[in-house]
Amino acid sequence: MNKIYDTYFGKQGLKEEPAARTTVYVGLPEGILIEIDALAVLG
Repeated sequence: MNKIYDTYFGKQGLKEEPAARTTVYVGLPEGILIEIDALAVLG
């Protein structure tokens, strides 16, 4: 994952990759396949 992340943002011309967070959660309610966490920054 880190290699893909670094490659993608390197191609975008960024000098530093944006902050990232990976969370492993075991025990999502039945029928839920993923959990999405988002952060919005308004300029």
